[in-house]
Amino acid sequence: MRIDELLTQNHRPVFSFEFFPPKTEEGLRNLFEAVGELRHLRPDFVSVTYGAGGSTATKTIEIVSRIKEEYGIEAMPHFTCVGSTVEQLRDTLGAMAAAGIDNVLALRGDPPAGQDEWVKTDGGLEYSRELVELIRGGYPFSIGAACFPETHIHATSAEDDLYYLKDKVTPARSSSSRSCSSTTGCTSTSCAARATSASTCRSCRASCRSRTSSSSSG
Repeated sequence: MRIDELLTQNHRPVFSFEFFPPKTEEGLRNLFEAVGELRHLRPDFVSVTYGAGGSTATKTIEIVSRIKEEYGIEAMPHFTCVGSTVEQLRDTLGAMAAAGIDNVLALRGDPPAGQDEWVKTDGGLEYSRELVELIRGGYPFSIGAACFPETHIHATSAEDDLYYLKDKVTPARSSSSRSCSSTTGCTSTSCAARATSASTCRSCRASCRSRTSSSSSG
């Protein structure tokens, strides 16, 4: 079941558990024993993390599929940009869809081990909002997103952080902003989805906001 539908249908708080893919067979057995015991608490769904640098991608998909099929609990894999090209990200999304997965949590991810600062992978994506746009562009998943409670650590301002957060979670904003390049001279093909700095798209962000407000009110 899609989690967005679950949230719409339930007029009560929902709760979930998060699992980390184990590194050993014994750990895997322990994980599923825990799932069996926690099932009696009737969680609305569970999520499974992606591992450092996407290192557990295949195992994450396998665990999510097994939880859904064998335990009857809706499960959602985490999905990050780390260490993957766009082509590799598409391959993973295809594998998720083939496995019958309905939900995905789109995250930028943390820098790989031994790397202090985030650096975009060549041929990959830099921001989680770009990952959200990629998923929306051709995959049927219900998409979850995350945010920092007090402004993203790399945001140039609280205003920018709020704008891009809304872009991640509001489909109407994403679609209405795609025409910015043709009306404001912005060099990005989609300023709300591809701007890499506040200076690049500050003017067209204002235009986006104006058009989005108009389209929403209509």
